[in-house]
Amino acid sequence: MLRKWVVTIAIVAAASVGARADDDARKVLDKAVQALGGAELLKKTKDKSVHQHSKITVSEMNIEGKMETFTTGKKFKHIIDINVNGMDIKQEVCFDEKELWIAVNGKVAITLSKDEQVAAVREAIFADSAVGKAMLGDKSIECSIIGEGKVEDKPATGVRLTSKGHKDVSAWFDKKSGLLVKIESRGVEFQSGQEVAEERIINEYKEVEGYKRPSRISVHRDGKKVAEIEVTETKLLDNLDDSTFAKPG
Repeated sequence: MLRKWVVTIAIVAAASVGARADDDARKVLDKAVQALGGAELLKKTKDKSVHQHSKITVSEMNIEGKMETFTTGKKFKHIIDINVNGMDIKQEVCFDEKELWIAVNGKVAITLSKDEQVAAVREAIFADSAVGKAMLGDKSIECSIIGEGKVEDKPATGVRLTSKGHKDVSAWFDKKSGLLVKIESRGVEFQSGQEVAEERIINEYKEVEGYKRPSRISVHRDGKKVAEIEVTETKLLDNLDDSTFAKPG
């Protein structure tokens, strides 16, 4: 059970169609860009690698721990440290674009490398990156207004993001601040292989090198909260060494 939820959070965390955004959707996206710090600043930082420290709470088990995250391009690595019944557990979840591997206390427990096995990971990476790409006018993303709604009881506007070969992503933006407050997508539950509805609600932002980044995020699957992540430190880097993503021997 522990592995199920830790892997779920770790994975949660890119042919083209004609570029098109209806006027209303473009206005919402442009407002979000300005709220984050402006297009020029976002363009300068969009290709940066990220090294991040967070606190994580696995909701179902009420377990708190620490998470260190490395991301660059389509690669990521999460190192999660938790204590269960007095036992320290270190779990690493890494995707190097070719395979996903999971190690527990330094020993590799799972390796997935077939296309059908890592498809869900690639889809999650697309969902994470689609909003930023749309904000900066990526020609592979088609945007349209979904409608009005509420996120955490605050008025929000939804924008649908569509790209050939990917499931649609719904992005919701706070009407007052313009900031992104929720991402909705379809994912695959790691253990069962069943498709589920995923939501990431952004509760807070913090400024990093002049622009705003999400700092507190709650993760939901099929309407049930599975984790809370609080980012405590973020560093933007020009690159990460390949050794960061090396599998334990």
